[in-house]
Amino acid sequence: MTDNVLIHLNNVTKHFEDDGRKVPVLKDIDLDVQRGEFLMLLGPSGSGKSTLLRLLSGLEKPDSGTLHMGVTSHSFVFQDFALFPWLTVAENIGFGLKMKGRSESEITAVVKDLVSEMGLDGFLHAYPRELSGGMKQRVGIARALAMSPEVMFLDEPFSALDTFTEVKLRLEVLKIWETRKITMVMVTHSVEEALFMADRIAVFSERPATISNIVKNPFPRPRNVHSAEFVRKVEEISNLVE
Repeated sequence: MTDNVLIHLNNVTKHFEDDGRKVPVLKDIDLDVQRGEFLMLLGPSGSGKSTLLRLLSGLEKPDSGTLHMGVTSHSFVFQDFALFPWLTVAENIGFGLKMKGRSESEITAVVKDLVSEMGLDGFLHAYPRELSGGMKQRVGIARALAMSPEVMFLDEPFSALDTFTEVKLRLEVLKIWETRKITMVMVTHSVEEALFMADRIAVFSERPATISNIVKNPFPRPRNVHSAEFVRKVEEISNLVE
């Protein structure tokens, strides 16, 4: 791997077991995750995008092929929030740090900063059941940031949210990426979302999935989703996905 490549996959294959049968999910995946980039994994529903994300993050192991990680720290933001319902906002955000044995004073300071950054002021002692979907995902993102990750993996983090909240959180995640210089790898099924957020887009085929195309985003930031050029590019990439 070069210094600019954090994660390298070569000829990676993954199967799942179903009633004793091996069902192929990913086939011959070649992919590099570059330092500092925002990479989107885009494809049809059920094409194996989340499986690849879990492989990249180390939550799953490939059946064959090679996967090299040059990452010292990473974190994961889940589609369904995955908060502990019996813990408060502050306790959820600081959970990973507590598991690592950090001091109470350090945890308190990190949580305080992240509560402010993520717009969670006033909810420090609230429980997940008292939060909206958008607030829950802000807690999930804050919990991931608390670990000072070199890479953040996001599995369709906005799909359970209403459109207004989804658009707002997209901008907030982009701001985090730009200011903190974190490498981000995110799963989406939305072509518009991928083109709005990503530097590069890895387009999946249907199962057993391969990466059929890598699209380099031609648009400078900030991006105008209403421009004729953007709309044409969305249509072009949509054709690749289909």
